[in-house]
Amino acid sequence: PGWPQAGKRSHMASWGEQERHGDQSESARKALWRSGFKTCPKCSEQRISRKEIGAGCRQNGDGYGTEVFTCGACGFVTSFYYDEASVPSLYETSGWDRQPKKEPSHDYSGLPKVSIDPDGSQYRKHVAEDKPGTWVKGPDGKWVKKA
Repeated sequence: PGWPQAGKRSHMASWGEQERHGDQSESARKALWRSGFKTCPKCSEQRISRKEIGAGCRQNGDGYGTEVFTCGACGFVTSFYYDEASVPSLYETSGWDRQPKKEPSHDYSGLPKVSIDPDGSQYRKHVAEDKPGTWVKGPDGKWVKKA
């Protein structure tokens, strides 16, 4: 009893493994985490309950296990591993951003490629063509380029 004797191994006090529950998709888990575990990513209701399932305890008292989150409205379930010795304790969320990254709002892939005009010659050519003397007002009132 007491402290381990010299030459004998000291074991961590433990009684089980961490478990996974429910939807483990990154998008659903991040959405729940970003809401502060308040809003269901499936139905948007704020009826989330939390259950902690301990898997073990270290000799220093730090516990580890799984936190299971369940929506009381639609039945959505997901889980996160936790470890009291880790910062953050839900260590799987380490490096996640509270605000989702913005995706581009437009697809520019179909636009023609832009040509670079480092010396400005193409620009000057375009401007020369558009000088006031090269345009005249037609009988219908629209501006047309002189031939």
